Amino acid sequence: MSIYKRVLNAVLGVDLVSKIITVCGILGVLFITFFHVYIKNLDCSNICEEDIFLAFSVKRVGSILIYFFVGSSIIWHIWRYESEPKKRKVKMNVIAAMFLGISLVFYVGSHYFGILHLNNVHHEGMLKILESNKKSLSMINASDQSIENKNRVSNTFARMTFKFSGMKMEVTNLQGDIVVYKPTDEDLEYRRNMESTNVEMQQTLHMLKMETIRSLILFLGSIMVGYATVVARRFYKSRAS
Repeated sequence: MSIYKRVLNAVLGVDLVSKIITVCGILGVLFITFFHVYIKNLDCSNICEEDIFLAFSVKRVGSILIYFFVGSSIIWHIWRYESEPKKRKVKMNVIAAMFLGISLVFYVGSHYFGILHLNNVHHEGMLKILESNKKSLSMINASDQSIENKNRVSNTFARMTFKFSGMKMEVTNLQGDIVVYKPTDEDLEYRRNMESTNVEMQQTLHMLKMETIRSLILFLGSIMVGYATVVARRFYKSRAS
């Protein structure tokens, strides 16, 4: 056997199924790599729907190929264990396949929990700022400062509160009366952008959560299917004998 064939068999595997599974894994990695390179070099000022569709279509195909590679690797190597004379090699393949499955779960899960943590920290920070603003507004409106100063400072705090939460606080107007803050067009535009960002954040969290659940189901399901096929084969062999 030539050196080229030995290297090819070592990388892809000897049997046809192993070759197909490995090729799918390699293609999946290439697709995901292409997605990250494409997104990194994308001109955000001149982006269009076709660019986004192409990028995420490539990512979806790459994810499917990697999921197929991990799941089928676990099932195939568990299936081969009893019939393969070289038990140690197959056992290492099973361990490697399961390690890939666990790595996939942790990789996807780490992204989800990382963004979830940042979102929670941001939310807690906003709550503290809002609570501080409420106390500051109450103190300013009840203080003995000049009406102009009350108006200026209370509007500053109320504007910040509205931008971050959408809440309209009470402020002191130039006549010295306590009124509800009226947001400007700039405030409304900022608030719309903030709400849009929050919606995108929640959508991203939901997507990553579902990806984490799918990867966990894939990992556990592949192990169960692999052992189920082994049990079924033993059953039919015992019935045949």
